[in-house]
Amino acid sequence: MRGFLELRGRTTTVSADEREDKLAIAEVIQNWVLWRDGGNFKALRGTFHKDATMTSTWFSGPAEDFIARAEGRKNRWRTLALWIIAATFIGILFAVRQL
Repeated sequence: MRGFLELRGRTTTVSADEREDKLAIAEVIQNWVLWRDGGNFKALRGTFHKDATMTSTWFSGPAEDFIARAEGRKNRWRTLALWIIAATFIGILFAVRQL
């Protein structure tokens, strides 16, 4: 099943699988900051693969080190934060890797 996506006045077709992939990626992107700030570090770890890296305004390096530092910083954050989840653009590139 194919759907249609309106983007800048142009209509393009999107497969159902690609649409589901994009929705799943958007959900992770939108939840990771809530999990980090809410102290749900188990869920946060689930958003990264084992060799992932992370870059933010205060950190750049392995994702596991980012999570460890975030755990140490959690008491510095306000208990109530207001987050605005804006539109998310996700492009999926398929790469074939020879094993």
